[in-house]
Amino acid sequence: MEQFSAALSIKNDNKEALTGLIEVALRSIHISPKRMESALNNLKERSPDWLAKYLCKNLKLIDVSLAQNLIVRISNVILPLTQISDYNGGFGWQVQMTSIDAIVSERKTQTLAIIAEQLQNDMIQLTANTNELPWGLYSTTIRFLSGGREYWRADVTLSNHEPEIPYIAGPPIRDPSLFFGRNKAMSAVMKLLKDYSVVLLGPRRSGKTSFLYHLEIAARNNWRTLFIDLHGYTVLSSKEIVNNFVGEISRVCLSNNKSKHTYSQLEFKRLLEESDVKNLIIFLDEMAILAEHKEAAYWLRHISKWEKPKIRIVIAGTYADLIKVTSAAMGSGPFNEFEHYEIQEISKQDAVDLLVKPVLGFYRYEANALEELLKLCYGRPFFLNLMAKLALKFVQLEGGRVIRLSHIELARKEAIFMLGSWFEAFLLELDISTRSALPKLIQDHSASLPGVYAETLRSAGLAVGPRSKM
Repeated sequence: MEQFSAALSIKNDNKEALTGLIEVALRSIHISPKRMESALNNLKERSPDWLAKYLCKNLKLIDVSLAQNLIVRISNVILPLTQISDYNGGFGWQVQMTSIDAIVSERKTQTLAIIAEQLQNDMIQLTANTNELPWGLYSTTIRFLSGGREYWRADVTLSNHEPEIPYIAGPPIRDPSLFFGRNKAMSAVMKLLKDYSVVLLGPRRSGKTSFLYHLEIAARNNWRTLFIDLHGYTVLSSKEIVNNFVGEISRVCLSNNKSKHTYSQLEFKRLLEESDVKNLIIFLDEMAILAEHKEAAYWLRHISKWEKPKIRIVIAGTYADLIKVTSAAMGSGPFNEFEHYEIQEISKQDAVDLLVKPVLGFYRYEANALEELLKLCYGRPFFLNLMAKLALKFVQLEGGRVIRLSHIELARKEAIFMLGSWFEAFLLELDISTRSALPKLIQDHSASLPGVYAETLRSAGLAVGPRSKM
């Protein structure tokens, strides 16, 4: 290599010396990358234009993608070119983007800060962070330059169209990629179900329905499962509700020719015993419906004691719902033998994941905006989703990519008007004494809160006191 370098020091366009250094670089790709790099640097210093022309003659654009990063893959059958024009005196790669959406007079071309790396012997990848690139359509130019002169070029049109807002506030969350922070709770409930039926308790908007949905999916590995939404049972009589329960259980446990809605209790039990079902969990949402149908509630308690097949019940509701169902009962409540499990707030890390992961690659949170959301929403998935959804709406109105503290404040103000129905339901969860005392409790900012009020407010869904789970 030294003799070729010496020859070039005398005459920069010595073709034999130039070709000799290329041969040294080619032979050194695997055995001595440093020797290869040294040979290329010699060529770049002595005759950069010749090197650029030689190495670019077989380049081919393979793939371009645009999301959180712009990624460009280029095939090079000769030697890897990982130099960046901006850092090598105008020798190397350059990527520029121009917004096509803007009017002609306002179109600006920006040169991206890129990283170049060798993926394989014949593949180069250029990467640029486009996390804050405004949404739109872009004319993108990838070039290899030497001294400002272009030796290779590819032009593509790319789009990073604004995605839909992923946060769900209201309907149950069914997408597992948007369901955060409940793995430990699900494991705990599944452990209880080995020996007990379970009352799943939590205030309104605490995520009970979403939890039930994902728990039912997790239980399918070892149990036959049935999910019943009691919302659809409001206009039925107690007898009709029981008949519907029988029909739904028959549908998942018995063959088609035996599946129907009306059986005697003994016949129904016998058919289930003769079926191939060994374990059955029935998941029921909206316990409050059963406050008006104590016969149906007691029927559920009755079958929860069957062991052939082993039947377990998981029924979800608020503390107020449980009190209503128990108060309507004659004697002991229908679910007094069930284990109680309370839905808690999710941890701080799970709350961060809920906010950040669904928009990763499209938007990012400023640190103070993220902290404010965590403080306002107190680990409650519904409020985290609602506030994030509203904040992101304001970001999109601005055409931005960064969620800032100002967006959180705008979301907070709008949320106040959107939560009227939740607040009405919250008030109904309170006993008369706490409801009457609420205005004074709101005005009194003292550190202490009477225990009787604190417990009632917590049960109704208000964050009260220090949060041990965060």
